[in-house]
Amino acid sequence: MVNIVLEDGTSYRYTPHAVATRRDELMVCLECVPDTQRADSTLAARHTAIRTHLARLEILFQVVSEAQLHHPVAHRNARTLAQALRSGRPLDCDVEDCRRLAKNGPTTFHQLEKLLGRVASLRMLALGHAYFDVHEHLEATTPLTFDLQEHFDAADFIHA
Repeated sequence: MVNIVLEDGTSYRYTPHAVATRRDELMVCLECVPDTQRADSTLAARHTAIRTHLARLEILFQVVSEAQLHHPVAHRNARTLAQALRSGRPLDCDVEDCRRLAKNGPTTFHQLEKLLGRVASLRMLALGHAYFDVHEHLEATTPLTFDLQEHFDAADFIHA
């Protein structure tokens, strides 16, 4: 919970819908807003005040809409990655997979799957050792990146 002061001096306590720490250790506060309220000027003023306050604390503030969170492809990808996390692979296997991943640097999901196998590949994606655009179907030609990019936002995975 954070105390926020608006431009008019009004103070209120803000609690984000979700908080996550990215792999680069940047903390992110996520706020989900119904699509019907996106144009509300009072809400926009509050979001500006929250964003300004959190930026001083080096915390990223992101607002997502219900439509963004209810993206069916992203939900399917989130379920697939969540299942991979439940695979129960031993930690030493993950460590070895990370080494192989760093050494080979696959650029597509097919290359990653060929290198590690399906379950380990999905697990490496779920653990954040490689990224893909969660709004696109995960298939053989899906490009991978190893640097977190803002449009490869984990919000759908966090909220799904």
